[in-house]
Amino acid sequence: MGRAVDDLAAQLAALRLEHAQTRRALLEAEERLGFLHELATIARMAPDANALLRASLTLLGQKLGVSRCVYGELDPDEDRIFVAQDYCDGCASIVGEHRLSSFGPRFASALRSGKEPFVVTDVHEEFPEVEAKVFAAIELRSVVACALIRHGKLRALMSVNHNAPRLWSKHEVSLVQETVERCWSAIEQRAAESRLRE
Repeated sequence: MGRAVDDLAAQLAALRLEHAQTRRALLEAEERLGFLHELATIARMAPDANALLRASLTLLGQKLGVSRCVYGELDPDEDRIFVAQDYCDGCASIVGEHRLSSFGPRFASALRSGKEPFVVTDVHEEFPEVEAKVFAAIELRSVVACALIRHGKLRALMSVNHNAPRLWSKHEVSLVQETVERCWSAIEQRAAESRLRE
């Protein structure tokens, strides 16, 4: 009898756990769909590419509660990054020109390969001191950076930064990936429409 009760208790515990995991997955899916709907609305309603980027970065930055959200386009040399817009909350803007290589070989090669998002929980723990200082100079302690590769070349990147260590969830990383893809597509569409009007 005691064994049967223990088995039943274990089955109930497993069912509760499965229910909680399913509920969490459904909530994340609902949040994701809501976010993507807002992003699509921005892409449709923004009067130009700059407004689209500004609104998209703000939406993503606020959704994730990060210190900074950046979109940058790269020169054909795949090293010079031009950041025209960023969303900031509690840290300085990094709008301007930067060198991908200045952040160290690990960061640069990960973005150039574009295979996976570059995810760091704490640059002070995961990078050599000299590279960690470069990140610290721009108030970056943790990061998710997603590359946009087109025709084998690194064309753009989107990065969400936090000024404290942070453990990033798969859900957060996928939102960054989806946002960079959608922003790039919308910007390219706007550029094509502009060329047709000329």
